[in-house]
Amino acid sequence: MLTKKIKEKKIDIIISFVCIVGFIVSGIIFWQTYNNTLSKLNEEPVGTIVFRKRTAQRRFIDRVVWDRLRQASYIYNGDTIRTIEFSEVIISFRDEITFLALNENTMIQVFYSDIDGARIELAEGNLEVNSGSRNAVIISDDSEILINGQTNLTRNQRGFSLSVLEGQVIIDRDRLTAGDFLALDANGEPVTTPFITMTSFSSSARILAEPGGTAAVVFSWNEHNFTADTQVIVEVASDRGFNRIVRRNTVTNASLISVIVEHGNYWWRAYPVNRGSNIPINDIHPSGILEIIPVSAIQLLSPPSAMEHFVPERADVIFSWTAVEGAAAYLMEVSANADMSDPVVSREVNTARVFQSNLESKRWYWRITPVFPRWITGTHPPSAIGTFFLARNESAISEPVLSWPSDNGSIYMDSAQRSLHWEYDSNAGPWLVEIADNPNMNRPRIRQNVRFNYYSLPDRIVREEGTWYWRVTALGSSEPIASGTRAFAVSRYTPDSADAELSRAVPSSSAVPSSAAVPESEPEPEEEIIPQQPEAIASSQQAQPARTPAPVAPASTSTPAQTSGTTVRGRWSSFVDERSTATLEFSANNQGICTIIVGGSPMLLNAGRASINYQHAVNQGKIYTYVFEAWTESRTRSLTVINPSNYESNHLITETRRTFTITSRAMAETAQVSLRFLAANQTGTFYLRIVSITEQD
Repeated sequence: MLTKKIKEKKIDIIISFVCIVGFIVSGIIFWQTYNNTLSKLNEEPVGTIVFRKRTAQRRFIDRVVWDRLRQASYIYNGDTIRTIEFSEVIISFRDEITFLALNENTMIQVFYSDIDGARIELAEGNLEVNSGSRNAVIISDDSEILINGQTNLTRNQRGFSLSVLEGQVIIDRDRLTAGDFLALDANGEPVTTPFITMTSFSSSARILAEPGGTAAVVFSWNEHNFTADTQVIVEVASDRGFNRIVRRNTVTNASLISVIVEHGNYWWRAYPVNRGSNIPINDIHPSGILEIIPVSAIQLLSPPSAMEHFVPERADVIFSWTAVEGAAAYLMEVSANADMSDPVVSREVNTARVFQSNLESKRWYWRITPVFPRWITGTHPPSAIGTFFLARNESAISEPVLSWPSDNGSIYMDSAQRSLHWEYDSNAGPWLVEIADNPNMNRPRIRQNVRFNYYSLPDRIVREEGTWYWRVTALGSSEPIASGTRAFAVSRYTPDSADAELSRAVPSSSAVPSSAAVPESEPEPEEEIIPQQPEAIASSQQAQPARTPAPVAPASTSTPAQTSGTTVRGRWSSFVDERSTATLEFSANNQGICTIIVGGSPMLLNAGRASINYQHAVNQGKIYTYVFEAWTESRTRSLTVINPSNYESNHLITETRRTFTITSRAMAETAQVSLRFLAANQTGTFYLRIVSITEQD
């Protein structure tokens, strides 16, 4: 009997354990499903989410599961998209002309073709369509609405309304132009009582505040079916039920009013009433959400204002300033005139820190103007005009000292170490590397300018047994200085001597950090450049952000980033949204290595979005597979990164080298891959390298 009870108790424990495990697994699956973002690798997207506020969901035409949309999510033909209360979504179609803005409690189905444009089925809610010079078709009930321009549509239980803000609309063979309005009641009959149509903005408006933190919001409208006793009430409230009214204005014999509102989020409505009454004449009246965005004045940081700014003769000038929340880009202007006339530099940049070349020694004036997305109304004043005197000081440079291979040394065909090295001099770079098949260096086979103190030998050199001669010329001053000529032999791999020779190549006293002096995994060299003079080489490329060598990847035999046989030229960038409590800094070198410095409160990276992005030119419509490699040099640090190809797959970056693959289809002439970070266990430095990029149809 006792044995039987013991067996029954064990069975109960096993059953309880299985139930607990099942509950945990079910919870994990539910959470992943709830936060899942799906993609289609076998279908070309028709649009992209360019703005999202709160929760929005999408359902594929061939599936029943709803997934959550994220910023930059792709939209496909037949997708059904819906928003909930307080949510908004803006979609940009691939023609980069047509935009859709879905306000709260809206559901649509999207179809698109390059020939016919967008075709949208509006089930319910409020939708703003901006088709620019193209046509867009909206299907609502049995009506087909052809839009050319900007139009706002609302469909709910109270009826249907359409307001033309710009361009024209054709509905059931009737033509409406800017300022016209169509209102139908719940029975589909035209509204005959007084109503208004907004001409100033659509349902959702985002307006930049003025420097004092307030904004003058202009409400303007057209009147329909008005009588002599009809007035308009404009209300702004801090709650959607309009229980806390911030501003209420009654307008008589006018169709415009300016309301001063402090920065924040509000609800607004405007409705006609009979004189002396506060009750709306009908239920069909414009309303929406109003967001007043505070903006701070831009502070110019570098170069310091009204000071003499010294930089090396050939170096870029670093410009930096304080970032502005919500800005999509910045217009940087540099002029020799105090009134900023005839600027020599006028360019839009995406970050608050840029490098500018080709500025001569003289006094310069500069300013920064933030540029906001098209869905934000208002302008931000430019910064104050900064001034500095640029002085280029020429530093003395010495003859490059060749370190590896030694004179008459060897490069081995099958070794991963197939590079030339010389001692680093911060004033000497860039360098010109020359390789010839004769000691007089006549008609060199390679003439290549590089930014770091090593050069990766191409296959055409290391696959050809024989003796080669090489030298390096420092180009960091107006008088380039060349090293002596050395010889090396290309031979088959000899394991007993190769590693020993390489370990002796760079002594511990080298000016270059050990992690950068002897790279164990070499990218392919850049395209060969054959200038007429060494000076032309130095000016043919932009200076890189960092003048010191960045750490190089640990041992790897991976192939370099290639697309159709040519080296991929890309650009790194970073992003941290306003909810993140972490800071994210980065620098990148021309070998494809990105150094990431995490600061702030790294445990809370997942409170907001922080990501590193890689952008490069592509062939539109092709599928690209990216292989990334990531690591850190500390045993106590780690960083979790989401794989955007599969959000269920996260990667932990540690001291051990990790590789992961991302696949995406190029929808434009430029592609961007974003690696989003979830959390780090402490601040620190991490490294990211592109191992390869392959292209396929």
